[in-house]
Amino acid sequence: MKTASRGAWRFPIIPYGSGGILYGGCPFCGRPSESGAGAFQTACLDRARLQPTMPQRFSPKAPMKLIILDRDGVINQDRDDFVKSADEWVPLEGSMDAIAFLTQAGYTIAVATNQSGIGRGFFTMQQLNEMHAKMHKLVRQAGGEIDGIWFCPHTAAAECNCRKPKSGMVEDILARFNAKAADTYMAGDSLRDVQAAAGAGCRPVLVLSGKGRKTLAESSGELPPGTQVFDNLAAFAQYLMKQERQNAEDGHAACA
Repeated sequence: MKTASRGAWRFPIIPYGSGGILYGGCPFCGRPSESGAGAFQTACLDRARLQPTMPQRFSPKAPMKLIILDRDGVINQDRDDFVKSADEWVPLEGSMDAIAFLTQAGYTIAVATNQSGIGRGFFTMQQLNEMHAKMHKLVRQAGGEIDGIWFCPHTAAAECNCRKPKSGMVEDILARFNAKAADTYMAGDSLRDVQAAAGAGCRPVLVLSGKGRKTLAESSGELPPGTQVFDNLAAFAQYLMKQERQNAEDGHAACA
């Protein structure tokens, strides 16, 4: 696979076929391409959308402050029939501001999302890229930044390592940002989100937006130990901002 170098990171140039669909082996899980017309295979990770260098708001010597977010039901409204286009991608109230607050507090934001709608044929890679372009635009308008988007296009039948609740995507994010799992929060609205977080050693967070209330009602006994629960992404961001202020005050007191 061809690669291009920008700054300190190297990432694949994804060779797309007609209709925005990639033909060939998956560079993440290694599944071979299928034969015949209409065969589908795509990259598990949307690596080409990653920022190629460390954002300037971070000091190279500062510890990485990474937060991993699920997409549907956490950042945008979920749909039982899948979010299939940019028009159907609608941000949840307060989510753009929440990401902006976290960005301005020095957090790196990554997204890890299952998108089996691609594998099921409900939408194309081009449509997924249009959804993500809209998400990036709205987040930036609010003053925030999403530093990378990872997605799994496979159905459960593929038994890949990237589809949550398996932790392949999360582990790749941690490696890409050189972040410590124990210091990294991962927020989602489903059991598989918090299971993927725990499987990678991250700090699991369940938000009650999207399918979160249903998850809490039906699977509370299956939540990983230490899972924190918040009403939504905005409430989680407010909690972290409070923790940041408290840590700063404690630091000033120690130096006094």
